[in-house]
Amino acid sequence: MRRVERGAEPGNLEGLRQRYTERWIDHYKRDVGKVPTDQRWQEFAEILRDRFCHKCGYCERLTNGVVDHFRPKKKFPEDVYRWENWLFTCSDCNNKKGSKWPPQGYVNPCASQRRYWPEHYFTFDLKTGEILPRRNLTPFQRKKALRMIADIGLNRHFHLVDRQRTISIVTVIVEEVQDRLKCRAIMEQLASRDQALSSIVIEWLRSKGCIGSD
Repeated sequence: MRRVERGAEPGNLEGLRQRYTERWIDHYKRDVGKVPTDQRWQEFAEILRDRFCHKCGYCERLTNGVVDHFRPKKKFPEDVYRWENWLFTCSDCNNKKGSKWPPQGYVNPCASQRRYWPEHYFTFDLKTGEILPRRNLTPFQRKKALRMIADIGLNRHFHLVDRQRTISIVTVIVEEVQDRLKCRAIMEQLASRDQALSSIVIEWLRSKGCIGSD
């Protein structure tokens, strides 16, 4: 998982926030009225898709995707129309997460402060493809990372297959491409933020001493 720069809030969102938020608060905080049926956040799916490079903010797979409320609507209705609460995710991760929100919360793919970026929470087992918490985490951080992996299902079989395939591709490229400059250019492309599963490529390169630990 890698940090995503969500970018500035679209200018036409403030009006929707003013118009629709209160009914969500009324229903889920005050037990007033029916469940709101507005879903105007869907109008921003294309913008988010571009900002996330067509990748799921959780699993990094390429996807047509959906708008995910990082802090779920039922528990945080005041954030239903807040730009900073929206992520672009695949349907699998979105459905698996649902309305879950543990006491410690989840690692935010769009965290603004560097120390909270997902890169500082997660690493990979390069043999199995499993995503794992990093070793230097505090007990609180480790619990947060493990809970997120479990709740969103980030180690489901199809994720492991995708990551193993990515590792195999990178390994073959390094072994087969004789031109070192060309090989390096390919690696840089595969490790760039706009590429699917680039975080495991970075971990593989790090394990081979091709890049530093930061």
